[in-house]
Amino acid sequence: KSASNGGDFDVYLHAAEKVIAQQDIYAPPYFKYDLKYYYSPLFAVMLVPFTFNWFITQLLWLIMSGAMLYRSWVICKKYFKLEKLTEKQQLIWSLIVLFFSIRFLLYNIAMVQMTMLMLWAILESLELIKKDRFILGGILLGLMTNIKLLPLVIIPYLLYRGYFKASAITVASVVAFLFV
Repeated sequence: KSASNGGDFDVYLHAAEKVIAQQDIYAPPYFKYDLKYYYSPLFAVMLVPFTFNWFITQLLWLIMSGAMLYRSWVICKKYFKLEKLTEKQQLIWSLIVLFFSIRFLLYNIAMVQMTMLMLWAILESLELIKKDRFILGGILLGLMTNIKLLPLVIIPYLLYRGYFKASAITVASVVAFLFV
């Protein structure tokens, strides 16, 4: 239902269609309800192959969002050291977390938003960096920062933790993606 109703992803796909038409993705006419595109040009270009059918694209996005949310959950569980809890305590903890986040999850799904991608990308890049895969983690974080500035706040965290290589790679990849 969310894929057929559309949402924020309609704005992204509209920007991709403007790329095809060689129009300014930030200039009027904007998508319905005067919704403006605030993401990077690279993201609009990356979506160009998916403009063939908005419903299928949004359905695939929502399925991917579910997978990214699950992966984010798996990564988060490591931080909370849930293995120290009994199975029943883990279930109760999981249900409490679900209870407090269900409203936000449903809204993100209904509006076909990018939040789950951003959450996954930040957590996954940190996970890669912790495993000494600085290049891949930095590039992923750089790509997501290029798409939306939200992950930019992770760079000071990386510096604080002493991940100087990952920080440098992230900044370099943000700049490189700006030119792409």
